[in-house]
Amino acid sequence: MVKFFLTTGTANLSTYHQLNPFKVHLPENFDKLAPVKILIHGYGGLGIDKAIKSVRKAYHEIGYNVILVDWGPLSEVPCYATAYLNTWHVGQCIAILAVSLIPLGISPSSLHLIGFSLGAHIAGFTGANINRALKIRPARITGLDPALPFFATPNKEWKLDPSDAKFVDVVHTSAGTFGKVEALGHVDFYMNGGALQPACYQAPCTNLIFLAFYF
Repeated sequence: MVKFFLTTGTANLSTYHQLNPFKVHLPENFDKLAPVKILIHGYGGLGIDKAIKSVRKAYHEIGYNVILVDWGPLSEVPCYATAYLNTWHVGQCIAILAVSLIPLGISPSSLHLIGFSLGAHIAGFTGANINRALKIRPARITGLDPALPFFATPNKEWKLDPSDAKFVDVVHTSAGTFGKVEALGHVDFYMNGGALQPACYQAPCTNLIFLAFYF
């Protein structure tokens, strides 16, 4: 239900290598000296998550290693409540992958996890699971508009928070509606005030992942 793909190449031409989290085999062209970025999509899957696709392309342009987490079957529209409940389990699966990378020379303490919407909280659960198992935290977590619905809780164990990585940075773009208002990281950025993004009015398709919550 959760698949991992190591993607290599350029922004416009990428090769996908599926990884077994229990027995990871890296391709010959894997650059162990390059940073490793783990990208986690949000509600609805990769088909409508434009944010993670754009981030993947940007990292390929500068030669970084990118591991794409596909948990699409567990995040399908219209079952937001089910997707929410699945986030914790997806975080466990990613933590297993992170532990399996250690024998290959990739320490969890060097990983950077980037998650959009529900994926931001999954990144937090991943970091907490790694720290619980190994007493090591990922180097960094970037939360892109962490989801608000069902995450309005004071319990830090059920949302992204600064303890989940050595450095947590958060970008808020729909705060108060679909995204969290409260600061969740060591540094929080509220783009254009954090609530409304002017460019979205010219590109309604970018809001599909949020509109789908109502159906």
